[in-house]
Amino acid sequence: MNTSNAKEMASTKKRKYKAPSVAYLQIKFKNNSKPNGFKISNFGKDLKKIERYLASVEGKWSWAILRQVKTGNIYHYYHPKTGLQRLDLKDYKKQLTSYSLYIIPTQQYKNRHGSQKGISKRVYDLNEVTKYWNKDVLRIDIYQEKKLINRYQGRFLM
Repeated sequence: MNTSNAKEMASTKKRKYKAPSVAYLQIKFKNNSKPNGFKISNFGKDLKKIERYLASVEGKWSWAILRQVKTGNIYHYYHPKTGLQRLDLKDYKKQLTSYSLYIIPTQQYKNRHGSQKGISKRVYDLNEVTKYWNKDVLRIDIYQEKKLINRYQGRFLM
C-alpha cells in the first residue's frame, strides 16, 4: 500500500454531514443575561423540536425570536404569555405593552387611611382594571407610555 493512499484514506474518514443553517432561534432566559441561540437547518423538523423545548421550559424564558441566518430578518416572535403562538411584530408589541393605572380613592377612604395620594398600579391587560374598582374608588385613569388613554369615573360598567 502506498503511503499517499493511506493518508487519503485516513483523511476521508466518516464525517457527519451537517446541513447549512437557514435560521436560528434566540431565547432569553430569565436567569441568564445573554440570549441562547439554536441553529435550525430544516424549518419543519427542527422548529418543532425547538418549540417543544420552549414548551418544556415554560415560565423560565422571557422572550424568543426566530431569525434568518443570512440577513438577520425576523420570522417570528415568541412571548411567554402566548406560549408557542408565532407572533408578528405588531402582536408581539401588544404583549409587551403595559398600562399604568392611577387610582383616585374617595374622600372617605382618604380620611379612614390618612393617605391623600392616589395609588399607582401596573397592569398588562385592560381586563384587569375591573378588579381594582370598588366602592372606595372615585376614578381610575389609565396611562400608556405617559399618555392618558382612558378614564373611568362614577359607576364602572362591567
